[in-house]
Amino acid sequence: MNLEWLKDCNPLALAETSAWGEGKTVSVLITSDSLLRAAQVLKDKGLFLDFMTALDVQEGFFLNYLFCSWKTPLRIVLRVQISHDDPRVPSLAGIHSGADWHERECRDFFGVLFVDHPNLDPLLLPPEMELRPLLKKSAQRKPLTAIMPLEQVVPASAGVQDRLFVATRTETA
Repeated sequence: MNLEWLKDCNPLALAETSAWGEGKTVSVLITSDSLLRAAQVLKDKGLFLDFMTALDVQEGFFLNYLFCSWKTPLRIVLRVQISHDDPRVPSLAGIHSGADWHERECRDFFGVLFVDHPNLDPLLLPPEMELRPLLKKSAQRKPLTAIMPLEQVVPASAGVQDRLFVATRTETA
């Protein structure tokens, strides 16, 4: 399976994991500035947004967007880190309509602002509620690597991109 097109997502880093029977999963670390482009690239390749969630860690919010395919055993996880001081990221609702509820839920529980979202009304919490139930106090936040294995965040070796972009050509030949 050639994944050369992932370069169009402007990745900062790539990591590949596979679970028995579930096909290939590729984590793509990107900036929030690349999020809309990456989401469009994935849609154009026939992947749909399955879910999105956030982690509140020492480094900021770590947003995870899982994209899946109906036709191939491939999952792509877009990972974006944003700061606690300015928790803003572009909304994907205009590209993937399924992002609507996921982003509203993330807004409810973490306070992340999804810029240009068509309707950020609370999804699960009362409108007057200002408490963000999943937002941690600074002292309670763990480092990202304590929650998620480093090889899922950044490449485990310098050769990961070569394996994905070069070696995959021989798999499809």
